[in-house]
Amino acid sequence: MRPPDVRLSAIHRIVPILGLALSLAMGGAWAQDAVETKVKAAILVKLTKFVEWPADRLAPSAKLQICLLGETPLTEVLQGMKNELSQNHALEIVTLQSPSDRKSAECHVLYLGEDDTERMETLSAQLRRPSLLTVGDARGFAEHGGIIELVREGTHVAFRINLKTAKAAGLSINSQLLALATIVDP
Repeated sequence: MRPPDVRLSAIHRIVPILGLALSLAMGGAWAQDAVETKVKAAILVKLTKFVEWPADRLAPSAKLQICLLGETPLTEVLQGMKNELSQNHALEIVTLQSPSDRKSAECHVLYLGEDDTERMETLSAQLRRPSLLTVGDARGFAEHGGIIELVREGTHVAFRINLKTAKAAGLSINSQLLALATIVDP
């Protein structure tokens, strides 16, 4: 049996090593989340280039409003992309406090993250309004009335599109995007 001071000394050497390993693992997860957030933001902006809104809803000189529920890491990344153009429209990133937020009436795109899954049934009625493109990454988003669902497949993102809901909203989705997507018919 070792003297108690030797065991204690070994524990003091192991604890910092475990702490370092844990922080590196957490840092790796954080880095992966940061990359995933940037990819989602880029995809969200790119999707707007393949959707046509009615002329009375998105005038040629109007800003294209991308709305998010609450502050998310995606909000900050999108704010950094607001100088980009989509179909000659400047982007405006809007944070909504709730789906019934008065600013939601001006939204062209509403992004719902995985955290909003629990509220999907409640949100469903509010999401079905003319000219609102809803995009989400929660499983079953398209079946529950969302228009475009982002699906992670290995190292890439696939799309599931509820074409019936898109047409009901008066939106036209480019055939190039439809060719890449799985069409959902709820």
